[in-house]
Amino acid sequence: MNTDPMFPPELERRIFETAASSYPGALPILLRVARRVLIWIEPLLYRVVIFSRDNGHFERVSAFMSKRNSRPPEFFHAVREMILHRSGHWPLEVQRDVLARCTQLVGLCSTISLGPTFLPVLGTMHLRQLSIPLGNLLDDQGLAHPAFASITHIYIRDHPYETDDICTQTPSMPALTHLSLNHARSADVIRMLLAECAKLEVLIVHFVFAAAFAEWAQAGPIDDERFVCMPHTHCSMDWHTAVVGLPHPWSRAEDFVAAKRRKDVDGRLRDVDLREPMHLLRAPLIASALVLASLMPAALASVSSSSVPLPARSQECADHGEYCGVTHDGELFTYRECCSGRGCKAHDHFGRYATDVVSVV
Repeated sequence: MNTDPMFPPELERRIFETAASSYPGALPILLRVARRVLIWIEPLLYRVVIFSRDNGHFERVSAFMSKRNSRPPEFFHAVREMILHRSGHWPLEVQRDVLARCTQLVGLCSTISLGPTFLPVLGTMHLRQLSIPLGNLLDDQGLAHPAFASITHIYIRDHPYETDDICTQTPSMPALTHLSLNHARSADVIRMLLAECAKLEVLIVHFVFAAAFAEWAQAGPIDDERFVCMPHTHCSMDWHTAVVGLPHPWSRAEDFVAAKRRKDVDGRLRDVDLREPMHLLRAPLIASALVLASLMPAALASVSSSSVPLPARSQECADHGEYCGVTHDGELFTYRECCSGRGCKAHDHFGRYATDVVSVV
């Protein structure tokens, strides 16, 4: 087989890179075309690096790590997104070393708290999306640190009692357009963020427990079309959906805000399963009543039994040998996270809470 170039090298490389990007499933075949093609497109295998013990990612990240001392610096420039998990296979120091080589990274998700030694590493990049606990990472500059200057989307994953001060710093992020908060904050904090974040287009608040949401809702709805509420999800699960081409919560929220601006919806967003199309309604007073009504046990029991298949209590998860179950928190049926949110194919609920996604405007 003749593998001599038929086109100028620059054009040939562009052709193979375009083919690999457009048809990722063809990458293993393209890698075998010629040695030069392998050199060009092998880095594209690792656009997304996920440090996870899950079998679906372990083999890929192991191959990536085996190359970290044998490939030139340019090899790591292809990495665009990274998810960090606590792992006995790769200590946090090793993950930090690899992260430091991926200077073209645009998205970082971490399920673990990162210490201040990570801040200079992030400062060498031009990150646009960040989903991370911030409490241990920040220095005296807070979110005004240059590492956060280019970030447009941030999901602050710390608990409210740890991060009210962090929330008040978000207006110092000059590029911020999308802000997501883990758990409810006071209405005053939400209004401050909507008023002072100059470029903010979407603000999502994630709720875990019905009681917390009911207490917050009684304080009065936020009269801003950019405000959306969603059930709490596992940050790496959100990232995975985007990687495989499914709608990310950011795009869900954007679609909802756009629908409100077009006057197409009535102000309430219901979506038991985030993978299915949303059903949108509007009107502030009606929305508040519907939201509170939806928090009643009978309503949730009806939604759960009719829309979401519930696994038996303590039924073993066939994928990971751990246990899934359904708990009742007085007002709310919730799913326990299955295997730390990695998903349970046996029950297909992905650790998701059996609640509605709602927006009060």
